[in-house]
Amino acid sequence: KRFGSDVGPMIDMLDEAKFVAPSCARPIRRIGIHYFRISRGGVQRVMLHVAATLRTLGYEVVLLLEEPPDVTAFEMPDGLRFVLVPRSLGGKATPARERMAGMAAILREEKVDLFYTHAYASPMLVWDLLACKRILRIPTVIHYHAAFTAPMHYRIALQAFALQDKILRMADRVIALSELDAAYFRTRGAVAHALPNPMPEACVQALDAPLRDGRDNEILWCGRDSWEKHPEDAKGIFTLVKKEVKNVRLVMLTGKDTDPYSSFRRASMFLNTSETEGFSMVSLEALAHGVPIVSKNVNEGVFSRSISLI
Repeated sequence: KRFGSDVGPMIDMLDEAKFVAPSCARPIRRIGIHYFRISRGGVQRVMLHVAATLRTLGYEVVLLLEEPPDVTAFEMPDGLRFVLVPRSLGGKATPARERMAGMAAILREEKVDLFYTHAYASPMLVWDLLACKRILRIPTVIHYHAAFTAPMHYRIALQAFALQDKILRMADRVIALSELDAAYFRTRGAVAHALPNPMPEACVQALDAPLRDGRDNEILWCGRDSWEKHPEDAKGIFTLVKKEVKNVRLVMLTGKDTDPYSSFRRASMFLNTSETEGFSMVSLEALAHGVPIVSKNVNEGVFSRSISLI
């Protein structure tokens, strides 16, 4: 009530008063993995891979989602449960105090020993961490999928970006996608470790493929139909190319294809029109299949900043 939406001074006060209690030293048996949803996206793919890996290591895992999963997006591992938590985004977003109390109640009911969130830019991240650290006293992990995607932060999560330093120090551990990202987080006071994104098995099998020579004249675009991906730019670019190359084709994959890698195998060029990327898994997939990339300058992405762009 005192601080309202300005949570920065509140975090400072809690930190000075040692209000954010240390985690209890108890065995970790069940891990709650949180994200907004399961749909067709890179973060969701990594989240399910992490969940499967943790289960292989002997931990129990429960997914904490804010909406029912899209069962057509990814194949859910057998026996992996999910529970719905109060929403943090959109018109049905839960007020902060109700979110904190609701998240704490669900974590307690599910007997979660560690809270692992992939929602690093969530407007409710502060309250989720407080629920864990103050109410339940369980350890927390933030899996940060993009250290330098400032354009996205400034548009959809300005508060989370502005409070990044304070939030990072509240977590017990921060997972970064590269050593560079982890080093950056350490300069901000976080206990950070690098964990590279997993490569899809189809990409591993295609790694030795030579670069295509363009004989198919097929331009491939792949991504969600969302503002930061700019599919309209791909269509505009194709219109210009079509004036010069009459038999060229544009193939746009939006996540509903059952065999997307067949399109990668046919393509002679991959077109990336994203304004920002946390990693650019699709660029990795394109190169693994020997497809040259034409891209906007998205050099804040962990993988996209390591490749040469035309």
